[in-house]
This record gives sequence, C-alpha cells and structure tokens, in this order.
Amino acid sequence: MRCDICGNNTVERTKIEGFVVDECSVCGEIVADPETLETIETIREAVQLGIEPEIYPLVKVLNKLPGFETFSSCEGHPVEGLKPNVMFRITEGGLESLRRLLTSLKLANREIRGHWVIEAELQPDLCFVLKPKIEPRYDERWKGDIIKFQRDVKTLVNCFERDRHLAIWAKPEVKKKSTV
Repeated sequence: MRCDICGNNTVERTKIEGFVVDECSVCGEIVADPETLETIETIREAVQLGIEPEIYPLVKVLNKLPGFETFSSCEGHPVEGLKPNVMFRITEGGLESLRRLLTSLKLANREIRGHWVIEAELQPDLCFVLKPKIEPRYDERWKGDIIKFQRDVKTLVNCFERDRHLAIWAKPEVKKKSTV
C-alpha cells in the first residue's frame, strides 16, 4: 500500500488506541474509516488534556454550552465503585443555562438506561455535578449499574448536542416597550 500523503510504500497495519489501522512509517498518516479516525483523535485529545477518554465527549459538549466551565470528571470505575460524572461551575449567564441543561437532561432521561441528575455541592465554591443517581446498596449489583451508566454517556452527548440547537437554548428576544 502506498501513502497518499508522502508516497512512501511502507504503510503497515498497526494498532492505535485499540483500533487496527494502516499507518505510514515515514509521515505517520493513519488510514481508517472516518469514524475510527475521529475516535482516535478524540482519545488523543482527551489524554493530552488529562481527561479520561470515555467521559471526554460529555466534558466537551458541556464546555460548548454557554455558561459552563468543567473542572473535574470521571469516566466511572465499577471495581472501585466510582460513578461517571462531570463537575462544573456556572459562569456569567450560567443560571439560565443551568435551567436549559436541566430541561435537556429531562428529555435525555427518556432515552438512557439510568436516571441522571445535577446536584449542587460546595467545594469550596458552589459547583454542580452531572451524575447518575444510584440508590445505596450493600451488594455487587451496583457494579452493573455503573457499567450501565457508562453506556449512557454517549447517549447523553448525542442528546445534549441535539438539544443545544433547539429553541430551549435560543436566547430570548428582549421586547422593547412601546412608546405609543
């Protein structure tokens, strides 16, 4: 196989970020389907930012929404009992955005396996946590719940991406008072 970028003839099959792809040994060009290339790029971006790759798309979509600034996240770890979550602060105009995000989450909860909530915490400033709600248990079933919630992350991302273009995210028009 010949590299389309540099013309080198030593394009070899290799494994990158868990995907089998063709890679040029000279210029590093990766040949794969567009979805695989996008996933590899997302994983590399997450690692570079110090964010776990499985939660990164949710962090990314929250940062696209006006009024939010994420600062901590976890993709979830069933063995340790850690749920997936994203912590964020609200910035200027964030209170209205929080209302909109809650509306979007309400819509998303119809499509996902678990029930996700946004809780307020004080650490040391006011912050919010988007996370699944798990009832306390004293057995092994909660590990299965965490795996279920990990699967919900992709659906949440898709829902938030869809909803950020809906009217609920449009800024309300300011009505001028009539002088007549």
